[in-house]
Amino acid sequence: MSPVKAKECYCYPSMANIGSQLTNLPNLVTMGRVLFVPGVLYFMDNYSPVRSLIAALLYLVASAGDGIDGYLARSRGQVSVLGKFLDPVADKLMVT
Repeated sequence: MSPVKAKECYCYPSMANIGSQLTNLPNLVTMGRVLFVPGVLYFMDNYSPVRSLIAALLYLVASAGDGIDGYLARSRGQVSVLGKFLDPVADKLMVT
């Protein structure tokens, strides 16, 4: 993809509207996965089975979100530069 000259700067067409990328559903699901990380860390406790179960359920929901955001992005044609960046970041946060 080559840049397009617009108003004295070169812009890539896919980056033209960052606002729409921030608010599309697949990216919102990905950002939600990132927000689940502190909850998982908060409830991780080796001494309380209930807290460990809550952490596991939160992790399970966030992991399911990984498949959901990819499916939504491809099926709706909303694959974006922001999503291509955020999805691996969310994956890395969930694994480490």
